[in-house]
Amino acid sequence: MKLSKTSKALIGVGVGTATAYYGIGAALCIAVFSRKAVNECPEFLPDDIESYLAAQKDGICDDWFIMQRPVIKKLVNLKGETLTCAEIKQKEPSDLWLIACHGYNNSPKGMGAYAKGFYEKGYNVLLPYMRAHAKSEQKMCTMGYYDRYDVAEWINYIVTNNPQAKIVLLGVSMGAATTLLTTGEDLPDNVKCAVSDCAFTSCWDEFTVQVKELFNLHPVVLYPANTANKIISKWDFKNCSPIEAVTKSKTPTLFIHGEEDKFVPYPMMDRLYNACAAEKEKVSVPNSEHAVNLDTNPELYWKKVFEFTQKYI
Repeated sequence: MKLSKTSKALIGVGVGTATAYYGIGAALCIAVFSRKAVNECPEFLPDDIESYLAAQKDGICDDWFIMQRPVIKKLVNLKGETLTCAEIKQKEPSDLWLIACHGYNNSPKGMGAYAKGFYEKGYNVLLPYMRAHAKSEQKMCTMGYYDRYDVAEWINYIVTNNPQAKIVLLGVSMGAATTLLTTGEDLPDNVKCAVSDCAFTSCWDEFTVQVKELFNLHPVVLYPANTANKIISKWDFKNCSPIEAVTKSKTPTLFIHGEEDKFVPYPMMDRLYNACAAEKEKVSVPNSEHAVNLDTNPELYWKKVFEFTQKYI
């Protein structure tokens, strides 16, 4: 069949429009999810910690995380992907474990204050590298969507090596979303409870809030971005949904959120809390913005966290 000039022109316009649509979406995905994008504040964790410390005055630095000499662990999942974590174990054997998930553009080292608080209570600490961040070998960040399966792999790693393990999950921001997504999975009884610090309800909700703030763009651009993301990274903004995950959760969960949080708006906590099917509590931190609740009021933070976790440990 021979096409008319008009038909050819319309096809050309259609192809051009589709190409532009995908191009816009792909550009946004690369700008937000690529390794370069999520490592704007690169982690400083020397590969040879002993040599690094030996070069310091008296072999001492002021970073608790580095001073603990975290061990970098790797495992290969069923898809053949290599996952990476930092592990800090007690000097004496302990069945208590914390899995702490960091946020976007952060790293396990950035979770040092949370790790220290639990370590001083006798917990071993395992800190996964979220996808594409720092020592992670993945190329694209998935905002918790695939990271939840990575956390499940680390849970299995702990339980395999310590069948009596009692595990607390904790995350901040994107790490909190990852924690909630993980609680929506079928987890072993070793996982006793979870702490979600300023999680978002879904990627779609969060990006709707932030696309204007970060890029000064209308939320309509989320449609091409989501299309491109499904092609590039094989996940959907709407399906990265902690609020859906918590409806299936059996893991007792403490929700924490700063009352002045505009980045992940404070009302998201109540939506998550109300949707959660598991035992639950919530804590509002006055005068606190995004992901700084521990810094804003450490006394309140640790009091509420350990009151909650001790109920289940």
